[in-house]
Amino acid sequence: MKDQMKASERLTVREIVGDLTAQDVAEWTQLATALMRSEKYQEAVELLYVAIQCDPEAGKAWFALGLCYYNLGRLTEAQEALEIARCNGGPVAQIDACLRRLAVMIRAEKEKARRRTSVEQPEVNLAEADHRAR
Repeated sequence: MKDQMKASERLTVREIVGDLTAQDVAEWTQLATALMRSEKYQEAVELLYVAIQCDPEAGKAWFALGLCYYNLGRLTEAQEALEIARCNGGPVAQIDACLRRLAVMIRAEKEKARRRTSVEQPEVNLAEADHRAR
C-alpha cells in the first residue's frame, strides 16, 4: 500500500515542466532514446513532449521525436519534427538522410493514394458518355 501513490499525490506533466533544467531535458531525451531502442515509440513521444515543452530549441529531442513519428508511421509529423531539429542544432547529416528517405516515402504514399482514388473512381470521358446515352 505504501508503494502505491494516490492519484492526488502524483505529479502531473505540467508540474514537472516548470522545474526542468537543461540537464533534465538531456536526461529525458536519453531516456526516450532508450525507450526507442525497446521499440516503445509512443512512450518515448510522451517523454519528448515534456523535454520540448521545457526547451523548444532542443535539437536532439526534436530529432528523436522525428524518429519516433517515423517508426509510428506518422510521416508528415516526422518530417516536421526533423526540420525543426535541423534548425535547432540536431545532427545535420543524420537529419538530412532521414528527410531524404521521408520525402521518398511520402511521395510513394501520395502516389499510392492517387492510384487508389483513380481505380475507385474511373475517369468519365464526356464524349463517350454522351455517345452511350444515345
